[in-house]
Formats: sequence, C-alpha cells, structure tokens
Amino acid sequence: MNEKKSPKRNILNLIMGIAFLGYGLFRLSTYYSGTEYSNLRLVIFIGFVIIGVVDIYRYLRPW
Repeated sequence: MNEKKSPKRNILNLIMGIAFLGYGLFRLSTYYSGTEYSNLRLVIFIGFVIIGVVDIYRYLRPW
C-alpha cells in the first residue's frame, strides 16, 4: 500500500544548467582571447559557470 514514488527529475534544472554553463564559458573564453572586462564582470561570469554546474548536478544526482 505505501509504495515509495521516486521523485521526478526536473528537466528545467538540466536546461538552465546547460544555459548558464554555456554562457559563462563563452564569456570566459572571450576574456581569455583578449577582450577586456572589469573584475565584477569576471566574477559574474564565474558565478554563471558555478550555477550551471550546480544545476546539472541537481539533475544528475542519484536519488
């Protein structure tokens, strides 16, 4: 009677994770290719990469 239901994986975490990770890595690659950015923008881009990794981890973590 009391069956445990496995939680449904949220596809939005995967989509947002890929988007944040892609945008952050794109901006960091433009920085390393020579574009000048302020320190605040660099911190924001690194934050995007971290948020993307965390969102992908939320999607892929074992239940």
